[in-house]
Amino acid sequence: MQQTQNIELHPKQSKAYTSRKRIVLACSGIQGGKSLVGALKLARAVEMEWPATKYPQVNFAVCAPDYKSLQQSTLDAFKRVFQNMGKFQGVSQVYQLFDGRLIFFRTMVKNPRSVEGIPSCAFIWADEAGQYPREAFLNMQSRTSFMKGQLFLTTTPYALNWVHREIIQKHAQGEPDIDYLEWSSCDNPAFPDDEFERQKLLLSPTEFRRKYMGIHEALEGLVFQDFGQDQWVDASAVDLADARYFGGGL
Repeated sequence: MQQTQNIELHPKQSKAYTSRKRIVLACSGIQGGKSLVGALKLARAVEMEWPATKYPQVNFAVCAPDYKSLQQSTLDAFKRVFQNMGKFQGVSQVYQLFDGRLIFFRTMVKNPRSVEGIPSCAFIWADEAGQYPREAFLNMQSRTSFMKGQLFLTTTPYALNWVHREIIQKHAQGEPDIDYLEWSSCDNPAFPDDEFERQKLLLSPTEFRRKYMGIHEALEGLVFQDFGQDQWVDASAVDLADARYFGGGL
């Protein structure tokens, strides 16, 4: 039986927790409390009464970039919420709930297909998802498709990668199945204000906004600041008859 816990969320955590969109991205500065929301949403999905006649057993998944991140960060939030609700099955990276349902733990950077094969997956919490390759994002979506489940992604910004293109930009364009929530480290009442201000002085403005404000921006020092997917050109649409080719090496 789960122990009763009194966990009070700050307002922006609460918005992420209550969102029912198919894809939800919660992006915050470090120690902003995003992983705790992920664990709580997973617990809420577990507690839902899925129609047994149609889905006799639903399962769930928790993802992390790699084994180190899973052990040192993601599992801390999971264990805080999932007290006496089940037990881990040895080295199989599966947590079995006492009612028999399973929560699969997977790492996504080296093997973005690791979620394949999880049956009837109703909810996936993807922690530090900004480190995953785009293929992992596509595979996690497909794994929840049959159940029309939710993919909940938590991350600190890393770069203007697929997270920005596939989620943030589409949310800004009004995509109805996507929700995007962003907050800073100091939105967490437990985060020390003086440390927030100290880091503001130590880091460049771009670094500070990414690490402590939860804002996606381009990395500094790029040779081509504006180069990205929006500038890609389909070779079939370009006349290359008079093109000149250059190559280089070490």
